[in-house]
Amino acid sequence: MMRKEIPLLFDDLERIVHLSEYILQSNDKSIDFRRIIEDVLAISGAKYACMNLYDNEGIKFTTVALSGSSEIVAKATRIMGNKIVGRTYLHNAVRAEKIKGATITRFKSLTELSGDVLPRSIVAAFEKIFNLGESVLIKIEKNQVMLGDFEIFMEKGKYFDKDEAVTIYTRQVGTLLVYKNELSKAIERENLYTSLFSSVIEPLLLIDQETSAILDVNEAACRVYGYSRSEMLNLRVTDISAEPEITKQAIKEKITRIPLRFHKKKDGTVFPIELIIRSVTLNKRALLLSFILDISERLQAEKEMKESEEKFRLLFSGMDQGVALHEIIVDDEGQPIDYRYLDINESYTKLVGVTREMTIGKTIKEVMPNVEQYWIDVFGKVALTGESTNYENFLETTGKYYSTYTYSPKKNQFAVIVSDISERKNAENTLRKSEKSLISAQTMAHVGNWEINLDDETVWASEEYFRIYGFDYTSPYLTLKTARERAVPEFRELLATSLANLITKNEPYNIEYKIRDFKTGEEKFIHSIAEVSMNESGKITKVIGTLQDITARKKQEEEITKLSYHDYLTGLYNRRFYEEELNRLDTERNLPLTVIMGDVNGLKLINDSFGHDAGDELLMKAAKAITDGCRADDIIARHGGDEFVILLPKTDALKAEIIIMRIQALAEKQKVRSADISFSLGYAVKHTKEEKIEDVFKSAENQMYKKKLYDSPSMRGKAILSIMNALYEKNAREEAHSRRVSTLCERMGVAMGFPKDKVKELKMVGLLHDIGKIAIDESILSKPTKLNENEWEEMKRHPEIGYRILNTNEDMIDIAGYVLAHHERWDGKGYPKGLKGEEIPIESRIITIVDSYDAMTNLRSYKDSLPQKIAIEELQNNSGTQFDPELVKIFIEKVSHYKFKPL
Repeated sequence: MMRKEIPLLFDDLERIVHLSEYILQSNDKSIDFRRIIEDVLAISGAKYACMNLYDNEGIKFTTVALSGSSEIVAKATRIMGNKIVGRTYLHNAVRAEKIKGATITRFKSLTELSGDVLPRSIVAAFEKIFNLGESVLIKIEKNQVMLGDFEIFMEKGKYFDKDEAVTIYTRQVGTLLVYKNELSKAIERENLYTSLFSSVIEPLLLIDQETSAILDVNEAACRVYGYSRSEMLNLRVTDISAEPEITKQAIKEKITRIPLRFHKKKDGTVFPIELIIRSVTLNKRALLLSFILDISERLQAEKEMKESEEKFRLLFSGMDQGVALHEIIVDDEGQPIDYRYLDINESYTKLVGVTREMTIGKTIKEVMPNVEQYWIDVFGKVALTGESTNYENFLETTGKYYSTYTYSPKKNQFAVIVSDISERKNAENTLRKSEKSLISAQTMAHVGNWEINLDDETVWASEEYFRIYGFDYTSPYLTLKTARERAVPEFRELLATSLANLITKNEPYNIEYKIRDFKTGEEKFIHSIAEVSMNESGKITKVIGTLQDITARKKQEEEITKLSYHDYLTGLYNRRFYEEELNRLDTERNLPLTVIMGDVNGLKLINDSFGHDAGDELLMKAAKAITDGCRADDIIARHGGDEFVILLPKTDALKAEIIIMRIQALAEKQKVRSADISFSLGYAVKHTKEEKIEDVFKSAENQMYKKKLYDSPSMRGKAILSIMNALYEKNAREEAHSRRVSTLCERMGVAMGFPKDKVKELKMVGLLHDIGKIAIDESILSKPTKLNENEWEEMKRHPEIGYRILNTNEDMIDIAGYVLAHHERWDGKGYPKGLKGEEIPIESRIITIVDSYDAMTNLRSYKDSLPQKIAIEELQNNSGTQFDPELVKIFIEKVSHYKFKPL
């Protein structure tokens, strides 16, 4: 049947134009495949259409969109038993051959189009149910690369006749796919560039070679130079160079590495850099990629190294001791066979009698042909293992004694430090000749002498030796076994080992050990030193030594140590011991490790109220509560004035909280001058070895401070109440006086029209105005005669003491100020500050009047009470001098007539 192709219609052209606009306007990677397939369906007039995309190899294709009646799509999905969109199929050879060559390939049926891609039964079902006829496949190609296809399914009896329209639309789709693919690659390249550029940890600049403009920078460059990114992109590289002319020349010459240049930061600071430069081309534009290395630290390190080397050279050449540096020479098996001189100082040439020309670069066998292999082995061991040696020897060529210390500064090298000890050795020889005189002098100094005969292991000892050990002196001899048995068991091995090392290795014998007195059983500390004695042939025959009873000194040292690690007041460990113990306990085997921080509440309040003796009592009782509440092995230390710290090894949070509750309960049973004892306690637990103990301590401290914020106000309030009660117990007359003053202050507030809160505050001020008297000696408060000058000065302290007590409570700060000023005078002659007139708070002026009035009208310890009329006259007489005249009038007219009810 001949089919006539229908030319482009306006609607088809409009869809193609819209697709072109979509390509031009789209700037993201996503494509609306649904929109495309609906356009294809509309242009073709098909009943059903789908769009497939091929993979890069053209082996598989995936259905990305389909269009048609929703009912048809739903039925097709059910028949397929799975989704259609997103399903991938194999583009086999049969299918490829069918569509080879042509852009549009027509098939009589879906069966012919699908081939082996879909099961025949499913294809037959589709054709029958959906009344499908001709099927058409249109390739989506670009640059002869097949990107995908459209599959169009016509209704039975209808044929596809929109070749030109669909072909043009398909080419546009191909353009869109290629564009999106290139856009995606471009975005990925841009992201890769940004990622690589920003990930470089050193400063990095991208520079236009022609203009020297900075085109891009990373964060490291902004941080080093002190500019923001936008600021740097407005600069040229010469703007950040401290040597702009040299920089211009370097850019022009395309130098790839510059070991030292100087740049400057935004603030003008000049710093040294090393530059690594790479030339790059982008869009035919010559660019320079500059890596900036700040070499300030390296230059400083090189400077310091040179200074260090110079200091070493000065030290090396200026030492009094002779120093020689050698390199060991080994055989194929790594055994030392010789050594070579690398350097010697001037002192070495003088002491040993060799010159630099004789030694430097030469081996020991060349310098001293008769050297024994023994010495090469000794020095080789030092160079190869790093073990040092120290020995004394006599050199016949010089006739002198030398002390030689050998160590290895680096692998395969060793240094020999030689000192002339001839004077000391000669003195020792002289000392041995006067042995009897020395023993006599040592006896007077309570130093015992002893000698061991190595042939029979008998011990000769002086009388002082026997006295120290508690033996009866019937003979100067005893056995070595007997002497060792008097040592406390744990020191016996030390005695035997030290003696053996002295004899076989010439190691120093200078030890301290404990013995048990043979007579009294008392343990004593002994200090003993010894050396070997040789016969004429050089054989060791004796060991000669001394010993001294140092028990008294050791006890003093223990007492000093105890004092240095304990708090003098509480007897607990002090901060120094705590810090050392913390380092010892901070190990994995002690986890979980709990730190408790505690602060004694109200120490300052107790000190201000009752004196520092009471404060010391508070700290001692607090320490006892903590000690009784903790376990025997817990570490408790006084960390500061009122702070304590507790270390609990192998203790978790639950056990720590139990200990804290126990401490709090014990503290609640204690009082200091009627005031309760309380703690603010915080804790933190270290669970893993990675946690820093400093952070755990800080966490415990922070928790303690939080607790203190909650605990302190209520505790200070209770403490102030306890102080008032203690004052009243101390002096009953003060209680009655305070309550009367409180009532009269309240009435003054009412008479002056104060608000209720102010009246309430004024009443409280009256009650507390003499709280500072708690710190005044009872003998002064109750003295039956007039106070003398010193006593009066003591009494005048009570406003300041009251102020300090009340000022500890934030809710009473204002009241504290009123109490401080309640003995100020209108004329400025009062105390403690000498305030005048209205400088004095009105509350304090009211208390002054009421306090004086009550004192005059009631019995005092040293004066009888006055009639009310006389007291009022006194107020009037002192109005304008001692008292505020306006307040005096109000008090006399509205308050003075108040009658107190009998108690």
